[in-house]
Amino acid sequence: MTRYRVVNLAWQLGGDVKLLRAVASAADVLALVECRDFHNNPVDVATALGAEWDVWQDLSDGARAGTAIAIRKGCGVTVRHGAQAFEQFVRVADGNSEVQARYMRTLKIRDGHKRLTLFVVHIPLASSGQQEVAMRAATRAWRRTPGRKIMMADGNMPPIVFAADLGAPHYSGSKPMVIAWSAPLERDGVRANWVATTGSDHKIGTLQIGRAHV
Repeated sequence: MTRYRVVNLAWQLGGDVKLLRAVASAADVLALVECRDFHNNPVDVATALGAEWDVWQDLSDGARAGTAIAIRKGCGVTVRHGAQAFEQFVRVADGNSEVQARYMRTLKIRDGHKRLTLFVVHIPLASSGQQEVAMRAATRAWRRTPGRKIMMADGNMPPIVFAADLGAPHYSGSKPMVIAWSAPLERDGVRANWVATTGSDHKIGTLQIGRAHV
C-alpha cells in the first residue's frame, strides 16, 4: 500500500521543519501547501526531509515555494520520465492585496506498475476575488487528464463543493482540506482519514491506496 498525505504548513504558526518530519514519518508521498514562513521566505522541504526524499519545489520566492510534492525514495512510487510534460507547475490565481499568487503542481507518476497523476493546489479564499479563476484552472486540468488521478488541496471551501466543482466522483475532506480521486482508483482499494497535528491549523489528510499485506 502507498500513503499519500496532504499538509498545510500554516506559515503563521512556525515549527515547519518539525511538522514536516512528523508527517513524513508515516507517508510515502507528501502534497504540501503554504511552504513559506512568517517572513514569506520559502520553507526548503528537501533540506528539512533529507536525502531519503525527492522533492519538487520552486524556491525562488514564498508564493512559488508554497506548493510542493515530495516522494520517499524506494517507496515504489516513481516519476514517469517517459510521459510528456511529466511535471507541470502553473499559476492558477494572480496575487492581489488579499492573497499571494497561487500555483498548482502536477506530477505524472507510477505507483508500482500503475500510472497515476497527482495534482496539488491551494485555492484562494472567496473574499480574495480569485477563487473562481483558480477553481476553473484546477477543474480544466482535472477534466483533461484521463485515468487514475488524485487532487490534494486546500480548497478554502466545503470539500463537497470542491469535489462537485471539480467533477470528481470520490472525495474525502476536513474543511478546508480535501482529497479527490477518480473512479479507477476505487478498484485498488482506497481509504482516507484526517488527524489534527501540532504545527498545522488544518487537519492532515492521508489517502491509503492498496491493501495492507497480512
